[in-house]
Amino acid sequence: MPNDFIKISRTDTNAIFSGDVLTAVRLTQELRTLLQKLIERGNHQFSTGDFAEFEGNHGVPAGQGQTLFDMLNGTQQVLNGDAQNSQAIALCERVG
Repeated sequence: MPNDFIKISRTDTNAIFSGDVLTAVRLTQELRTLLQKLIERGNHQFSTGDFAEFEGNHGVPAGQGQTLFDMLNGTQQVLNGDAQNSQAIALCERVG
């Protein structure tokens, strides 16, 4: 396997945006971990289309649990390279 690691300089004073790159990588790693946790827990909080427990545990308005769960799951798939879809965009634009 070729060496494909990209080492970002932490000391080059000319690399004024290297901190932003490293922050983006760290936040993406944290997001992947958090989404995995939410999905794994969420999988145990609904049955046959009834998301009431998921909604209650996550502060989601009634009737919106499956929509949010699908957004979380879709975003996780995109970050894991499993899919290309609009769920990550929807999560960022529609949830807050």
